Amino acid sequence: MPSKMQNEYGVIEIANEALMTIAGLAAMECYGVVGMAAKRKTDGIVELLGRDNFSKGIRMTVEGTKWIYDYCKPGSKVIFTTEDKPCPLPLDPAIHVKGESGWDPTDPDESNPWHKKKPVLEATDCLVALGEEMDVSTLFHATDTAGNDISDRVEVTGKVDSRTPGIYRLEARVTDDLGKSATAGIYVRVVAPKN
Repeated sequence: MPSKMQNEYGVIEIANEALMTIAGLAAMECYGVVGMAAKRKTDGIVELLGRDNFSKGIRMTVEGTKWIYDYCKPGSKVIFTTEDKPCPLPLDPAIHVKGESGWDPTDPDESNPWHKKKPVLEATDCLVALGEEMDVSTLFHATDTAGNDISDRVEVTGKVDSRTPGIYRLEARVTDDLGKSATAGIYVRVVAPKN
């Protein structure tokens, strides 16, 4: 979905595709940019992208584009990174969006449907046999705002002593890459086997 800007003269909407095209054109103007993942050493960015598809290979969020606009002066050096040569700057992880919503989850526009979504943290109360070993992290399942599994990020507080019968409370929290959180709590009952 486009970024919007409004002033006394009206509303300006800028499509994400336009922002990516501008980024591709800007890369063309940078001295020393010879290509992105070139097939041959002689392939330049024009051959890779084609003059009609400057946005191919450029993936930016509205938030990332705004950062470039705010902090990068014209003529700034552009560095393309690879797995072998990662970016030296701390970068926020890209949000994998399932399907096509037409919106960037980081777009601050008030009508962005992603603002109404949040991570989901699920768990169910459970029964554990006395002496049974358990990993409490396996009791929780979490997905981020976009529906991706982030169960490995769940932070659990509380303890279960499986050697002592009783009811134990566990609380959990998970935060996704958009900074949105979800919480859940469960009871774990440790019981002695019936004779």
